[in-house]
Amino acid sequence: MKYDKDVIINAGDSFVDEYYNKFGLVNDILTGINQETVFSAIDFENEKLTKQMDKEREHYQQYISKYSHEGAYIYLLEYTTTQSIAHTIQTYCTQNQFKYYISDSIDLD
Repeated sequence: MKYDKDVIINAGDSFVDEYYNKFGLVNDILTGINQETVFSAIDFENEKLTKQMDKEREHYQQYISKYSHEGAYIYLLEYTTTQSIAHTIQTYCTQNQFKYYISDSIDLD
């Protein structure tokens, strides 16, 4: 941030939370958060895309909501071929003014 450049944290929720709990702000260390797999999940063992578990989804949603209210830009990167999951992502991001990208492959192609 001291170089006047945007800093986007990819996930890092435990680090961001720890910093916030210690200093009470995050806008001095980041401008945005990129969070992967809020609504979708990757089953690497079986090589398939799935739906995120509710507990994980809720955790990520609380995390990004908290820091969005602190002024961070939020970006979601999701992986799915399921239209209902894609629709949920689109609706959620539109309602919260978050940017998103949905890939139908973990290769991001």
